[in-house]
Amino acid sequence: MNRLVLKAVIPYLSVLLLGLASFSPGAKAVNIGIVFDGPSDINDKALGAYKKEISDLTEGEFTVRFPEDKIITADWTTTGVQEAIDRQLTDPGVDILITLGVIGSTEIAVRSGLPKPAIAPWVIDPVLLGLTPAEGGGSGVRNLYYLSKPKILG
Repeated sequence: MNRLVLKAVIPYLSVLLLGLASFSPGAKAVNIGIVFDGPSDINDKALGAYKKEISDLTEGEFTVRFPEDKIITADWTTTGVQEAIDRQLTDPGVDILITLGVIGSTEIAVRSGLPKPAIAPWVIDPVLLGLTPAEGGGSGVRNLYYLSKPKILG
């Protein structure tokens, strides 16, 4: 897993957590849902790295949880990944969704507005997907935060 991608996700997550705190001042716990595109030897390592960085970032500010039942590994198909994303987006126990794969990042990026914050760290070509960033910043899609830096993929 590329640590540059992970480091790039952290600022987005910071903004999301601050936003959640402003809407729910009493809430100090955030559940993060994860969707992997499919089974892989690197999933556990990637998840461990995200957990560590996010926990380090939020220490003393928030309790961030990654509940086991909110970590979904799809089956490497578009349909399987879409179903996993739908499940996370409709689950009231998930506050933020992170799609850890190219299929998931693509699928979440082409949706028109999301019911909860989602981070797509593996968007390959935002122009091809029709993403047009808002003038003041942001993805142009409600609740979507994505990364697209081809130079870090190599």
